[in-house]
Amino acid sequence: MFSAIFPEAQWISSEVPGKDVDFSESPVGVAFQAASWHQKFSVMDQAVTFVGGMNVKATDWDTSAHVVYEPRRMTFESTTAERLDVLNKDAEPTQGPRKDYVLRIEGSAARDTADVFMRRWQYQLTAGAEFSENASPFSIDTSPLPESGSSLVQITATMPSPFSENAILETWFNAIRNAEDTIFIEDQYFRIPYLTGEIIARMNARPNLRLVVITKPVNEWTDGGCYWTNVTVGELRQQFPTRFFLFQLRSFDTVVTWGIDETESRFTDIDVHSKMLIVDDRFMSVGSCNKNNRGVIYEGELNTAVYDPDWVREQRIRIVDNILGYPTAALSTDWVTLLSNAARNNDQVWAAWDVEGFDISLDGDPLPAGYTPSGFIYSLSFRDPVDCLVEDVGPDLF
Repeated sequence: MFSAIFPEAQWISSEVPGKDVDFSESPVGVAFQAASWHQKFSVMDQAVTFVGGMNVKATDWDTSAHVVYEPRRMTFESTTAERLDVLNKDAEPTQGPRKDYVLRIEGSAARDTADVFMRRWQYQLTAGAEFSENASPFSIDTSPLPESGSSLVQITATMPSPFSENAILETWFNAIRNAEDTIFIEDQYFRIPYLTGEIIARMNARPNLRLVVITKPVNEWTDGGCYWTNVTVGELRQQFPTRFFLFQLRSFDTVVTWGIDETESRFTDIDVHSKMLIVDDRFMSVGSCNKNNRGVIYEGELNTAVYDPDWVREQRIRIVDNILGYPTAALSTDWVTLLSNAARNNDQVWAAWDVEGFDISLDGDPLPAGYTPSGFIYSLSFRDPVDCLVEDVGPDLF
């Protein structure tokens, strides 16, 4: 479905190859709908828009500090007393640490975002959706805008028929096919065979190209995406054992209790809800689309693609600095090496606590360095796909 809102607009045919959607066997023989309109964006007077992966609800909120005991990271009905218990470390918050990305957009790209909303809105009006009789159409302001800055910004979407867009995957294909140094992914999911083939082809063509992935563990018993996550990771591990880096994020704190080993550790997995891709510090994609086939084939998704080497590098440094817990811009050590070394050190800290049963005796002394992680980063591994309870599910369902 295409309408030339802007006079210079032209239809560009998709170069995404056709693909039969493969659900195979639904788990335990139960058919259900996994897809959704997953877009997460806001439009203010067509002048300012926000496009990202964060749901507009309080339970998705966190700060970049991702502290374990955050009294503001509570459900709405939480009382002052309950929040004070969290502040005093007498209780943990109702919501764990969470990480996400949202871009604030102004200018022509903001209008492009509004155009996506308008097309969906108008479609529902035309289709006579429930309550549409109480709604009215609107138009997009197409008058020229003064452009400033050097960033090339494109609003990209996955939208099923009748809109039929696959621009997110198209931009990812183009970025991966031009990668030279580093592909950096931080995502809630990492099970996207449709893109993995492109990554493998490019890494084979460029012997120095590295892949850095930050995601979160999957439950082998309850997560329907376990099988294809394990397949994806296993394939990359086998082919690129020294160039594929896989990490997870955790928050850390301690609590002083009573008894012999009075100091207890609190390791809390950060809920990585991110949907972020950076290639070579030049290209960045942020939005609602996860690294799974579903998001690039048939769901409703919205992302922002940015090409600007200076700006993207600045964002990558900001992201890595937050993960490591210290500034890196002035360091000569490669940032991928810094992440790898930090994860290895934090793994050793976690192992030291594990040996002690996650509690030690300090008697008021400072926490030793061997029990103090730096930043949030830890190694992540996945097991054999046959260890997943649900195996006979197609790659396009979860």
